[in-house]
Amino acid sequence: MDIKCLALVFCFLVVLGTPSPVRRSTVRPQPGLCSLQGRALPPCQRWHKIDRNGCCRPCKCHKGKGKKLSTQDPCKEKCKPCIAKETFNQHFDYFCKSCQTCGANEVVVQQCTVSSDTVCHAMYAFV
Repeated sequence: MDIKCLALVFCFLVVLGTPSPVRRSTVRPQPGLCSLQGRALPPCQRWHKIDRNGCCRPCKCHKGKGKKLSTQDPCKEKCKPCIAKETFNQHFDYFCKSCQTCGANEVVVQQCTVSSDTVCHAMYAFV
């Protein structure tokens, strides 16, 4: 084997043997901005992720959307629309909740929507 082949093999082994750099968030936290937004600095708590400003934010969904209750890590699942007349999310929260069912002595004042629960009102019997 000549010297050129040995040099080529050596270079090839060096490149293969070099560990790849660990990728970390390139976003630098902005302490002033994080505190103004009421958000913490990394490391983040469970069910939080780092936003574009480098602050920790909860992995919550907007009104009318939510994640499956069975999810282990809400940060790994996308928000999906709640199911009309079955589930709702009226706040900035993680999950869609089941719609309330009115009782036997109640009437429905407002049907459940994806962003608001059923509104029930008591029926009064006059004798």
